[in-house]
Amino acid sequence: MDPCREAIVEDRLNEWEEAHKQKVLVKTTKKRETLWQQPGYKKLFTSYSISMVGQWLDLVALLVLFGYVWNADPLLLAFIPIAFALPQMLFGQFAGVFVKKYHKVKVMAAADGLTSLLTISLLFTGHPLVVLGIISLRATVNVVHYPAQQSLLRQLIRDDLRLQAITWNGAVSQAAKIIGPMVGGALLTAFSPHTLILLNGIAFLLSALLLTTLFRDVKVVEKDTSLENQSSFWASWKAGWQVVFKRKVIYFSFAIALLGMSVIQMVDIQFPVLFRQIAADHPQMVAWIMAAIGTGAIAMMAFLGRMKQLRNVGMWLAGAMICIGIAFLGIGMLREGFLMMIPIGLGLIAGLGTGTSMVVSNYIIQTEPREQEVSQVAGIYQSLISMAILLPPLLGAWLIHLIGVILLFQIVGAVLLIIGGMALCLHPILFTTKQGTKEAGTKLLIAKE
Repeated sequence: MDPCREAIVEDRLNEWEEAHKQKVLVKTTKKRETLWQQPGYKKLFTSYSISMVGQWLDLVALLVLFGYVWNADPLLLAFIPIAFALPQMLFGQFAGVFVKKYHKVKVMAAADGLTSLLTISLLFTGHPLVVLGIISLRATVNVVHYPAQQSLLRQLIRDDLRLQAITWNGAVSQAAKIIGPMVGGALLTAFSPHTLILLNGIAFLLSALLLTTLFRDVKVVEKDTSLENQSSFWASWKAGWQVVFKRKVIYFSFAIALLGMSVIQMVDIQFPVLFRQIAADHPQMVAWIMAAIGTGAIAMMAFLGRMKQLRNVGMWLAGAMICIGIAFLGIGMLREGFLMMIPIGLGLIAGLGTGTSMVVSNYIIQTEPREQEVSQVAGIYQSLISMAILLPPLLGAWLIHLIGVILLFQIVGAVLLIIGGMALCLHPILFTTKQGTKEAGTKLLIAKE
């Protein structure tokens, strides 16, 4: 063997041997530690859970106030989701840069504290337009939460427990969509909508207080003193987009997720319109299918949470699109007199795809960028996904007037199947990184020598 090549191979072997020793050391010294024994995670998780349930109580209260107390116009009702999503779309990517430069726990605690104050201020407002303004301001303040949380998880959680942490957070998000409206509906039988708003304000206050206790429990880097972090705000923002465009796994997974979410949002809010046509005597069908989707998502997250790492993320993402496509196409094929278990089963299938998509997207954000890039990439993802909540629902409503809700569900299901099928076929091309190819080539070289 050539002496130069022999030296390179020997260096490689030494690096891998050292890495293997470190892995063995981690396994022997921390093998008894679980996710809940990771410093600070319990409080971070509890804070997130409280705020998520509070947000859904708040949404139920706002819908009742606008729809029943103020008898708001349907167009005014349509501005509620816009008030929530527009700040995330506009400022999400910039929030990721902001979070990178400051203490993440302090940023989250301050955001939750301000969100609590703005929520309580809703109790003293009686005009719908003013309420929409406060909602929008509150969403702007809270836009830092997602990139900060993603960056904290990367810092606090061991690699082998990261997927489990992602699935637990996702499960809480889905469970809150079921528990929040149910609890909110029950409370509204005895209390006014303002009570639910007050509970949300209290929830965010408790979340902020829990986060402040992390200051002494967890040593989070106050400030990144690297030369990269000392660059200007716009340079950091540009660097975040460069990470997305230069890394194939991030770029194509974001593209598939954005395209899929945009298609889904065209009909996601139109379930009442569909079932009003084919099951007018069963208005509860909408609640059942939404609960089925949430249940399926939680079940998939529980399954994925048992894994140490997620391989072939492109195939998982393709499978998610296929599952949702099958469900929406099947729901679009329903006709009057259908068996009740059929849409519930299709809802479970859609939930499996929803849970997979959420876990895969967050796992890519957690694992693909470098640690100091996580908040920027998370902010960009938040901004892109929020775009799908604004325009596609309006496009879907317009298409329903043209072709009908049943045909639109069928088209959406078919398009999702095409997206998933193409992602599955092109997986080796879209999701193969140069780094992985280089490592494989080096291993092959050593094997030959």
